[in-house]
Amino acid sequence: MSGEILNVHVSDLISLCSKEVKGSNPIDTFFSKILFTYRSLFFDEWYKTVKEHELKSIIDFYKDVIESNKLRYEKDYFDCDDFALTFKSIASSHFNTNAIGIALGLVVLPDGQYGMHAWNVAVTSGKKILHVEPQLFEVLTKKDDVVTSGDRFKYYLKHVIW
Repeated sequence: MSGEILNVHVSDLISLCSKEVKGSNPIDTFFSKILFTYRSLFFDEWYKTVKEHELKSIIDFYKDVIESNKLRYEKDYFDCDDFALTFKSIASSHFNTNAIGIALGLVVLPDGQYGMHAWNVAVTSGKKILHVEPQLFEVLTKKDDVVTSGDRFKYYLKHVIW
């Protein structure tokens, strides 16, 4: 299919991801992007991409694993980072792709409370970065450069582990 990229070089992936990093103003954005570059980890030179419909299949399979094993959020013991690690592991081990990374950043609740959070990011064959909330089994939406979940939480990427 035209426009589909099967592999992305790490330099392109860093560029794509850094475009997802935003600050509260231009100076904050500048320094946030610098910190992103230095604090993020990319382990491979090449990354397989995933088609958007394949990402949906990965999410569905992951949801079945989580539900069949009765895995539930438990503060400190099975929380956001564990969900994100499990989603990445399932994508790698069952779908043979390294298209899924672990996103680290801030989540802001509708009432203004915020905290550190982990979720997932995926690089698509259209060279887009999609955000996935593994606790909700949801591809997050992006409008006006703000990544938002169905429950109106806002996600701000700071670092990735890929």
